[in-house]
Amino acid sequence: LKENPGGRILQSEAIADFLPLPCNANGYSTCVPYSASALDLTSLVTIACGTCITLDITDGSTIDFSEGLNIEGKLEILSQANLVLKSPMIIVQGEWSIDYKSTPLT
Repeated sequence: LKENPGGRILQSEAIADFLPLPCNANGYSTCVPYSASALDLTSLVTIACGTCITLDITDGSTIDFSEGLNIEGKLEILSQANLVLKSPMIIVQGEWSIDYKSTPLT
């Protein structure tokens, strides 16, 4: 491990090729809008294998995953989304889809 000027500790080991998690072999369920989900943002948020959440926020509000975000299933952000996502860490073991073709990320 080595420390960078920003104060975060970075891994210096090589990471093997990505392989899908076996629990996602049959794809994902129909995506559920974030606004209809019951995620507990006060603890580590895990999007479970085989499930999909769509961040459907369009009013510029902030979603604060204060203890981190672990994506084992799928998290998608559509191009019409307008939000600030805050998290001390994001672990992507499944899929994170960001549609930014029509609206650039800023």
